[in-house]
Amino acid sequence: MKISRKTAGLLFAPTVGLFMSGAMSFVLTAINLGFGADFIWQWLRSFGISFLVALPISTLVVPQIQKFYDGITDKSDEKKV
Repeated sequence: MKISRKTAGLLFAPTVGLFMSGAMSFVLTAINLGFGADFIWQWLRSFGISFLVALPISTLVVPQIQKFYDGITDKSDEKKV
């Protein structure tokens, strides 16, 4: 199944936010609290909060960063089709 470029663009930032907040909250929960009996619940709570922060940041900031780097990237080495 293939999706359109527009759909891919809309899904990219939330997917990045989901994986980054999941990984970072897991690692930081493990470092700060250890793997105790309630680790999963503490991590899920931390993950939920971090995703609520990461989602708007990834949705608003990531496209701006992409535009910035597109503007300063040397495109002379790209193949022309």
